[in-house]
Amino acid sequence: MSYNMPFKEGRHIQGDGMEPLNLPRRRFLKVALATATGVGLATGGVFRKLASYKDSGETFETDFGRLLVLKDKHANLVYAFADAMLPKGEGFPTPAEAKVVERMDEELYFVAPSIRADLRMALDVMNLLPFFYGRMSTFLGLDSADRLAFLQETQATKSDTVRAVVNALRLLVSIIYYGHESTWKPIGYDGSFGRFEPQVSVQRAYYANLTGRAP
Repeated sequence: MSYNMPFKEGRHIQGDGMEPLNLPRRRFLKVALATATGVGLATGGVFRKLASYKDSGETFETDFGRLLVLKDKHANLVYAFADAMLPKGEGFPTPAEAKVVERMDEELYFVAPSIRADLRMALDVMNLLPFFYGRMSTFLGLDSADRLAFLQETQATKSDTVRAVVNALRLLVSIIYYGHESTWKPIGYDGSFGRFEPQVSVQRAYYANLTGRAP
């Protein structure tokens, strides 16, 4: 499958008859590493001290309840991306059942603001990318089958920017999804070796208090 609308030396992407869209390629090349590292550390329980956070007190009412990082559009993009790429049937939970959006928002709340900003920018670019593949629609505007077809098409890209954005989001969604207990049985994982009961961390309790949902 050919990809005939490459980024021009990281400065812009341009399709036939379309005006170029300026994009900071080098910044996006850091998205995969920065966001995956940030959320990976958060998932592993490595956080800064809560006292060091500068909480703006801002919250966003979304289709997924109250969130602290992802606004409604970004939350819906995360869900649409997850729904397109994750397995379906055979006992696998949906992204809603695995709380992908809510858990991603929670983890992102405890990483550096610059990582949050880069992730939101990556989501904005993800939403616009279908235009540069000849589709007259945003990613959110595509139906589920077209979203999957589009993501499969991006696998053939030679663009570092597209690859960084798509792979960063794929890695983040996978970390969150397969970290949820509802996914363990379908993949044959029977839990921790010691069979320890899960403990609610201080961070999870803190986030739950801010959003008004159970940890």
